[in-house]
Amino acid sequence: MTDRIEQIRTDLNLTPPAFCERIGFPYTRYHHIISGRKSKPTADLLSMVAERTNVNPEWLLKGVGPPYRSGGGWREATVSTNIDERYVLLPLYNVAGGAGPGNLIDSEEVEDLLAFKQDWIARELRTSPDNLSLIYVQGESMIPTLNPGDVILIERDPQRNTSDGIYVIRMGEALLIKRLQFLPEGEINVTSDNEAYQPYRVSLNNDAENFDIIGRVVWAGRRF
Repeated sequence: MTDRIEQIRTDLNLTPPAFCERIGFPYTRYHHIISGRKSKPTADLLSMVAERTNVNPEWLLKGVGPPYRSGGGWREATVSTNIDERYVLLPLYNVAGGAGPGNLIDSEEVEDLLAFKQDWIARELRTSPDNLSLIYVQGESMIPTLNPGDVILIERDPQRNTSDGIYVIRMGEALLIKRLQFLPEGEINVTSDNEAYQPYRVSLNNDAENFDIIGRVVWAGRRF
C-alpha cells in the first residue's frame, strides 16, 4: 500500500512534507512508514489519505479499480464534501476474533474503511476515533449475542478496560471474544454467552505474560 500512497503524492506533484501538511499527518511518521521502517501503513494514515483526496478506497487498500473516484487530486469544497466531513473512516482489519477456541493472529492488514458519524462516536461512545477499530467475529461461543461473520467495533483504551462487559482478549497468540467480570485481587471471570462453553478464571497477577485485554466491544453489525 505504501507504493500506492506514494503514487497519490506524486500525482499531486507534492513533496512528502507538503503532502503530509495537506492531509494533516506528521511528516516524521510518514517518512518512517514510506522508508520501510514500519512494515505497513498505519490505519490513521490510510484514513487521512482516503478522507482528504479523491482516491478510490478499494484501490488504496487492495489495488482494485481505478485510482481515483473522479478526476484525482484533492476533494473540492462541495456540499457532498461537507456531508463527508461529518464522518470518520475507521479501519476494518482482516483479523478474526475467535468467539470459540481462538484464532492465531496471522496479520493486521487493513481490509476496508467503514464510515461512522463523528458526533455519534462522541455522544454514544464518549471516546476518540483514534481508539476505535473493527474486526470480524469467528466462532460460536458468544451466540446469540455475537454470530460468526459479525463485525465488531473495539475501543482500545486501557484506562477504560476496567468494567464488566464483552472484550477482545489475547490468550497466548490467539484472539478471543469473551464476556469479562472483574473481581477483587486482579481476578477475572471469563465466560461465553453460549452455555455449551465452560467459564474459566484468569489472574492479572499470575497470567500477565499469556493474557492481555485488547479492547472492549462497543458496537456490532451483522448481515441478515
